[in-house]
Amino acid sequence: MKTIKTLIAAALTAMLASAFMGCSSDGGDSPALPPPHEHTYAAEWTSSETHHWHAATCGHTDQVKDKAEHDFPETWTEVTAATEEADGLEERFCSVCEYRETRIILMLGHNHNVDRNNWSFDETNHWHAADCGRPAHNEDLAPHTEDNGTVTTAPTCVTKGIKTYKCTVCDKVLRTEEIPATGHTEDTGTVTTAPTCVTKGVRTYMCTVCDGVARTEEIPATGHTEGNGTVTTAPTCVTKGVKTYKCTVCDEILRTEEIPKLYSSPIDAETGLAATKSSKYIYFGVFPKTVAAKTITVDENVSVTMGANTYYKGKNDENYYVKVKENACGTSTKYKYSDGTQAKQNSSNSYRWFKVEPIKWKVVTYSYRGKCLLLAEDILTANVPYYGLESDRTIAGKTVYANNYKYSTIRAYLNGKYESNDTQSKTAYENKGFLQTAFTAEAQNLIAVTTVDNDFFSTQDSGWNLIGTAEYACADTEDKIFLLSEKEATSYGFPAYNKYGSGNARIRKPTNYAMANYAGQDPSDGDYYGGWWWLRSPNDFASYRALYVDSDGAADRDMHSRVSNAYVGVVPALSISLQ
Repeated sequence: MKTIKTLIAAALTAMLASAFMGCSSDGGDSPALPPPHEHTYAAEWTSSETHHWHAATCGHTDQVKDKAEHDFPETWTEVTAATEEADGLEERFCSVCEYRETRIILMLGHNHNVDRNNWSFDETNHWHAADCGRPAHNEDLAPHTEDNGTVTTAPTCVTKGIKTYKCTVCDKVLRTEEIPATGHTEDTGTVTTAPTCVTKGVRTYMCTVCDGVARTEEIPATGHTEGNGTVTTAPTCVTKGVKTYKCTVCDEILRTEEIPKLYSSPIDAETGLAATKSSKYIYFGVFPKTVAAKTITVDENVSVTMGANTYYKGKNDENYYVKVKENACGTSTKYKYSDGTQAKQNSSNSYRWFKVEPIKWKVVTYSYRGKCLLLAEDILTANVPYYGLESDRTIAGKTVYANNYKYSTIRAYLNGKYESNDTQSKTAYENKGFLQTAFTAEAQNLIAVTTVDNDFFSTQDSGWNLIGTAEYACADTEDKIFLLSEKEATSYGFPAYNKYGSGNARIRKPTNYAMANYAGQDPSDGDYYGGWWWLRSPNDFASYRALYVDSDGAADRDMHSRVSNAYVGVVPALSISLQ
């Protein structure tokens, strides 16, 4: 730092130089000197630990003004009192510049005791604590030492246990460890809920240690034990029955089985068992037959329809009956019903009930085109002419004679169908023929579709003098129900065409039902007289005549052969397979 004397000398030298330089050589006037520099100082005090002063503001930092030592009072002011735990603080200020000076007031002295009988601890260390609370005064500070652990909560079969680890010095719990549950010790199990046929059971396993339930096990339902079945609804001729199968254990109904209507399958008429190739007579299908007894009452609210007939259930038996307006063909004693009452002729308001019964068939042969040929034992009905008119027709541009079997009324009745191109015929029998009325759907499926041979010579017995024309014959047909031809009616053990009289196998009598439906019957006495019934063969010399079987059993073509005769009865034939 420059001294005041140095500064003054420098100023004088500068002034002289300036004066000398100002003197011109020609002796002119010298320029005036600048005024001397004056320092300026700050009004505020600048302080250090020992002095205070006013600092220069003119840029000459080495210049100060009024520099002097602080002027402190003799007394100090307490800021923070000293305690046994901490030092205190006091202060004083310079009376000129207010510079602050502080000093520590030493902590007050104290006495303390250390508890050496008990340990204090935190998570990491333990120590003997001083009662003054000052950590520095604590003694025997050291980290914890973990022991080997002790089981403080024993595990059970189902609950976990606890193992506790402590410090070996201060006994502080340092950590706990989970002990797994031991698990049950199962017994062999006991059935606590027995299974039934439909519900599952339960087997319970107990613990042999704690006697608690270790687990349960599902026992499958035993399932039903089906019995042999009981007929709960007996079948009838026109209604199906029901066979009910129950569980022999719980008696629950397991299933029901439909029992076919009676005679839906061929039954041997002698044994009552299923028909075989050794059967001579067969029951198969059902049809009204015998007049109902006077004691029978019918519930007309319970009915079953089969084909053309509606059958009603008897109130005092399980049989079914059909109601018929009486229309007997004659008034002789031959037209008496089996109960001895006279069949009324052409009655407009007289009705009788007839019982639905099995149809009895004669086994004609077992060699009918590989099948068994059956022929009804009775005239089952009448009032179905061979053809209703005796005049010829034109069908598909061709003449069709009245005795043409293919387009006949009786064939339509037997099968419940007409030829598709027979637009002139009525359709009264469509799906309401003998086939649908006498047989259930199951029974119809058992009847074979027969190729019916309608060739002229195949339908005639060779014993006739064939002087007529063969043009009345028709094409073969495919039928389930058909009439015998004259040739078939004189074959298969039947007598010759002109044989007649007692014991003739062709004699057929009308049932009570057929009698009420205009079936004709010979009034002569004797069992060898019956009624008349149609064959399918056309007469060979007149287009309005067809062949038939006479009341005495002879195959005939004369008096009763006009195709419009309604009293000539119906004796159906069919073929079927038997084991």
